[in-house]
Amino acid sequence: MITHTKQTTPPPGPQEQQSAREAVAKLVTDSATFGKGGDGHLHITVKGTNDLIDLPPMMRNIIQDVLQHLAAGRGVQIVAIETDLTTNQAANILGVSRPYLIKLLDSNDIPHTKVNRHRRVKLDDLLTYRQAQQDARGRSLDEMYQASEELGLYE
Repeated sequence: MITHTKQTTPPPGPQEQQSAREAVAKLVTDSATFGKGGDGHLHITVKGTNDLIDLPPMMRNIIQDVLQHLAAGRGVQIVAIETDLTTNQAANILGVSRPYLIKLLDSNDIPHTKVNRHRRVKLDDLLTYRQAQQDARGRSLDEMYQASEELGLYE
């Protein structure tokens, strides 16, 4: 498994966007027929050879996601889940200030390590925290909706 890989693409130009749109359309419409027995595999034939690359559905989905972002005109960055982030990077991902992130780290809401005086946060831990926060917000909204229905505020 790759431990620290990071590749960023610039936002695609019009030709790249069109190519990505065409590739996504092909993957979406043909995905049920790829592979042996319609198993969702993606088979790629190397141009000019008979070499066939067989990618399982998970890898096909990753390629499809990348192509969808490129088709929408967005650059893509692929980062291994084990990547260590600086506090600035982590704060940017959460959309919070660095001092607020430091408070979260100091209160052990997000696991982290220290390298000398510098804190490092694993991307996986940060994404787990973010998902937990989103889930909690969703539950709170559901509770507020139910309470307002019980009080007759919605008709």
